[in-house]
Order: sequence, then C-alpha cells, then structure tokens
Amino acid sequence: MSSLSKILAVILCLVVVPELYAQEPGQQIRLHARPGYPTITIYVMGNATNTGIWRVEQDISFIELLTVLNAARSEAQQIETETRVMLDLYRRVGNERTLVYHARLEEAIAQNVVPPGLQNEDVLVVSSISKRRFSLRSVTTIVGATSSLVLLILRLSRL
Repeated sequence: MSSLSKILAVILCLVVVPELYAQEPGQQIRLHARPGYPTITIYVMGNATNTGIWRVEQDISFIELLTVLNAARSEAQQIETETRVMLDLYRRVGNERTLVYHARLEEAIAQNVVPPGLQNEDVLVVSSISKRRFSLRSVTTIVGATSSLVLLILRLSRL
C-alpha cells in the first residue's frame, strides 16, 4: 500500500468513522445507503422488526423504508383476531415534534394517503392494533355456556 493510499485511508477514517464511534455503548446505527450518497437519520420505534436509529439515503421513498424495516412482519395470528398496522410520522417543527402523517399500512402501500418525503431526524412509529373478531367459535362458546347455565338452573330447581 502506497503512502498516498495510507493517507487517504486515514483521512477517510477521520471523516466517516467518528460518526459511528460517537454513539452510546450498545447503541447501533443501522445503515441503508450506497457509498457516496447523502444520508439522513431516521428514528424508528414500535413493532417493526428493525427498530432503532437508521442512516438512509436522503431521497429514499417511504415504501422502500417500510420494506427495509419489515414493518409488515407476519406474526402468528389467531383466526379470531384482526391486526392492523398503523404508521405515525413525527417531524420537528420549531421546538416541537408534530404528527405529519398517520395511516394504516395498507393505505401507505396503496398510496391512498400520500406520505410526505422523509427528512432528517424524522421519527416513525409503527404500531399494531389487534382486535378480536366475532366468529362462529365465539357463538358456539356463548351458546354452550348459556345452555350449561340453563341446565344447571333446571336441575337445581328440581331439588
């Protein structure tokens, strides 16, 4: 390795690597960017598989970010539950973070509600809301419990 190459390697380390060492112990900054492209920092919280601090390309699309995060991870669902994945994007406006985008994952993918472009230090919160469905299994459980109660009352009334 020539001395010029060594000098360039040292300069590269001094410019790029300190950002990686500036983090707190145990904290990992994840990277999704091609070398040489400008990046922004996105904070991801909630139920996505890959939560944490992300350095992504500046012009990344919202759909690409959701794909990288695996926001629609498939959890083992029971037949009688319905799970909706909600997306909330917060952005710093002045001294406060305000909600700038709120949609279901399906709406974001279909782009029924067009998401805003991502900016540096945006916070994306991915949350799952599970709701129990009323199914035939629920009906049979209710009918069985009610008939057992009626039979118990009839038997006790004969005594």
